[in-house]
Amino acid sequence: MKKPWFILGIGIYALALLTACQQSAPSNAGSQPTLTRIGGEVAVAGEILVKFKPGSQGLRTLGTTTALESLGDSTFGTLARIQVPKGQEESYILSYQALPEVEYAEPNYWVPQPG
Repeated sequence: MKKPWFILGIGIYALALLTACQQSAPSNAGSQPTLTRIGGEVAVAGEILVKFKPGSQGLRTLGTTTALESLGDSTFGTLARIQVPKGQEESYILSYQALPEVEYAEPNYWVPQPG
């Protein structure tokens, strides 16, 4: 007797999932950022990723950089996407890597969406 309710529940769940997947994407979803090559790899121009160590004072920006977004907690630390002047990504990566509270800094490598 429980089987029809179980199948109905799965059907409703599947319908809700399909409906959610068909929602329209944000208007800028298909746009591609300006790309560059850093160390032979394709990366987003004017952006780097910086991982701050757990227990550090948190997000710190250098010079004219701007934090675009960040996430983290006291156990993991903070990962930040940072805007830097285009063409100066490598120098800012080195500057951030020199800070004692930074675990790593790297280009924001571009990974194209599969087709």
